[in-house]
This record gives sequence, structure tokens and C-alpha cells, in this order.
Amino acid sequence: MADTSNPGVTLTPVKGCLVATLHADIHEHSLEHIRTATLEGASRIQAKAVIFDLSALRLLDQHEFGQLQGTAVMLRLLGCRTVLVGLSAGLVAYLVTNDVNTSGLETERGLEDALDRLIPGRLAGHV
Repeated sequence: MADTSNPGVTLTPVKGCLVATLHADIHEHSLEHIRTATLEGASRIQAKAVIFDLSALRLLDQHEFGQLQGTAVMLRLLGCRTVLVGLSAGLVAYLVTNDVNTSGLETERGLEDALDRLIPGRLAGHV
């Protein structure tokens, strides 16, 4: 069941993964809530991975992206893989044009692709 009590993010556990769907209207304050809620949610369900769904975002500046990367590093320290999905072409162009360091990030086109990669046997219908 999805958790909608946190501004900026909806958290949904899926087969040992936590899907963190970011809302379209994020800002500095909501990024703090996103970090706290995601870390607590991943720890609570002992998630093996966290998928950040960014498909609702139109804009994300370098500072905001850096905060999201910091959250991903914290999650990895907790033992969670992190995957970003739903990056728009415009956002990708902005990040690359502005030489934002994206090394070490796992990405997929969409949520289904990320779940297929993270949940063994999902493609074969064993899950």
C-alpha cells in the first residue's frame, strides 16, 4: 500500500523494493522530506533496492539533483541498490550540458524495466 503522508514523495513497497515516486512540485524543503522518508521506508521494509521514479519531474537543477544523489549514496550505505527511472530527455540534456557528475548512477527507462532488472524471475513469471 502506498504511503502518501510525505510531501514530495509517494512510497510503495514492491517485492522487496521500495518505489519512491517523486511529485512534480519538489523544492529544497520537500527534498529533505524525500530523503528522510525514503531512508526510513527502505530501512523499515529492509528493501534490497530503491527505485526513484522521476517521470513527473520536468525540472531538476544541479543542486536538487545533487541532493538526490546524496540520498542514493546514503541508501547504498544501507545496502540498497538505487535506480533512477523516468528521466525526461530535457532533464538528461540539462544534466549533460551542465557537466553534472552522473557516474555511478543506475538508470532505466521506466519502472517496469527497473523491476525486471531487480526482481529475479519476474520476466519468467516466477514471481
